[in-house]
Amino acid sequence: MTRKNNSGFSLIELLVYLCLFAMLIMISSLSLRTFRDDAKLSSAVRTVVSALNSARYLALDRYYRIRVVQSGKAIFLQRKKDGVWIPFRKYSVNQSISIDFNNRPVFSPMGSVAPLCSIIISNHQKSYKTTLSMGGRIKTVQIK
Repeated sequence: MTRKNNSGFSLIELLVYLCLFAMLIMISSLSLRTFRDDAKLSSAVRTVVSALNSARYLALDRYYRIRVVQSGKAIFLQRKKDGVWIPFRKYSVNQSISIDFNNRPVFSPMGSVAPLCSIIISNHQKSYKTTLSMGGRIKTVQIK
């Protein structure tokens, strides 16, 4: 009588391993999606703060007033020339991010800002609030 060599995996064992592997893939893809959304929001916050810092330093360096204006998903820096505000620099953010300005801040050559401004930057999970003080200080905090 000859014996068969039963080495290897049975069909049931392979199915169990495939199910475990599929669950692992699902869990990791959900956490990667959250990580990607957080990265997009952080990038948008850095873009807004960069635009505000640029406006402040350009006003101090070139000695003219710089206004920051939101238009859709973009932020424009404008300077006044012959009584008209002319855009000269654009900062864009991701389409999945919402940005809301409550004012159009104007940076003066002396470093101050008028009117005071709050900016809400958010996606479907988190929100950040960036505020400008009269002295031009920029502060960002997470609010949700």
